[in-house]
Amino acid sequence: MINSVAMMLDHSFNRKDLAKRITDSVNKTIEGGTTTPDLGGNSKTTVVTNAIIKRIEEN
Repeated sequence: MINSVAMMLDHSFNRKDLAKRITDSVNKTIEGGTTTPDLGGNSKTTVVTNAIIKRIEEN
C-alpha cells in the first residue's frame, strides 16, 4: 500500500522526489530486517509502518 502511494506521487503528480523518499525508506526498512510475517519477519504492521515513517522523516 505504501509503495502504491509512491507510484501515485510519481506518475499522477510528477513528484519523483517524494516517491523516491518513500520507496527508499520502504526498501531500507525491509533490508534492515523490519518485516511482517508475509515477508518472512515477525513485526506487526504498525511497527513496520512506524519504521518506514521514521525513515521518511529522517530523509
